[in-house]
Amino acid sequence: MRSAYEILGYHIEANDDLFGHVEVFIIEEENWRLQYLAIDTKNWLPGRSSLIEIGWVEGFDWWNKTARVDLLRKQIEMAPRFDPFDPVNEDENQKLYDYYGKPRDYETPAVPMF
Repeated sequence: MRSAYEILGYHIEANDDLFGHVEVFIIEEENWRLQYLAIDTKNWLPGRSSLIEIGWVEGFDWWNKTARVDLLRKQIEMAPRFDPFDPVNEDENQKLYDYYGKPRDYETPAVPMF
């Protein structure tokens, strides 16, 4: 068992590059489920963070401190900007799924495979 705080700072391993890092995570209030990771891309784009659904993480490499995602670096970099002062509501959630072209199953939330 590992603490969710351990993944803060982990680098993102996209399909085409290793970049950015996990800046924060967002927990769903209703059932306390880890729902999103905010990816800080400031190494590439100053002051820019993007969200990804936790279920889009294919796995964590605990030794190399990376989170593997089946996305391209450019997709994450160009995603709608994450503002920690704006709520992540259902409309924002749908925009995120639409942007990444991910199918949405309202009955079964995305769950990471570790």
